[in-house]
Amino acid sequence: MSAAESSPASELARTRGFLRDLSPVIPRHECDGIGDLRGIIEKLPYLHSLGVTALWINPCFESPFRDAGYDISDFTGRAAVRYQRNLRTLFARRASWASASCWTWCGSHLRPASLYRESQRHERNRYTDWYIWTDSVWTWSAPNQQVVVGAAERDANYIPNFFCFQPALNYGYAQPDPKLPWQQPVDAPGPRAVREELKKIMRFWFDLGASGFRVDMAGSLVKNDPDGRATAALWHEFRAWMDREYPDRALVSEWSSLGSQSRRASIWISSCRSANPGTNPLPADYAGGDGVL
Repeated sequence: MSAAESSPASELARTRGFLRDLSPVIPRHECDGIGDLRGIIEKLPYLHSLGVTALWINPCFESPFRDAGYDISDFTGRAAVRYQRNLRTLFARRASWASASCWTWCGSHLRPASLYRESQRHERNRYTDWYIWTDSVWTWSAPNQQVVVGAAERDANYIPNFFCFQPALNYGYAQPDPKLPWQQPVDAPGPRAVREELKKIMRFWFDLGASGFRVDMAGSLVKNDPDGRATAALWHEFRAWMDREYPDRALVSEWSSLGSQSRRASIWISSCRSANPGTNPLPADYAGGDGVL
């Protein structure tokens, strides 16, 4: 077996012992939740004995926890520093058994106080276009999208994902409406800056030892993208970057729509180091619509 075939990415592709969401069943050491990293580390020998070869860990980033941790306020801040020793121990022990650890990554929305505070200002700055803002506070609706009204200093409202406290990061629109100039194309400076920032976040966790990410809402980043082509192109870009810098890491997509184009998009961007590159080594309905990118 080659080094590529024994990588964390190939392990995720081949695994049938994928265990998700350990927190309710593991011991608690930090006394700040129903489970913690030390508890996972403690149970690794037992999980290994059961044949578990990959761990899918729900969000453990800094969060006000208004959406069960999916409302992330900081991907690399105090929580990451606080738990860095336990994370390194977890990754090291997981690697000793040639197993993989996959972290849930919510790349569709992020609201750190400093980033949102700068983006919502009247004056233009580097973060002005990192979220999706309308062109007026009087724009109270948008086609097929929610609008949060009156929550900013600037003369604008923002588009959220799900709850009002989850403003959507700006990956652009596949088909911007000419009548709505605030809808930016995918190659506009704002969306490009967001992509580069997300690469920095991924690099932080890969360098720490994570095998990959299960990407929450992977099929919904680019807006007004009915056939999924622009979103698939975005993930092609991320996968190509990973192939250059982190070829042994994996992405597992949440692609909840199994329509023909979305399904093909999941398959197009599968690039794990499997025996048959270019194919999707996981069933298309894996974990309710998830597949390897």
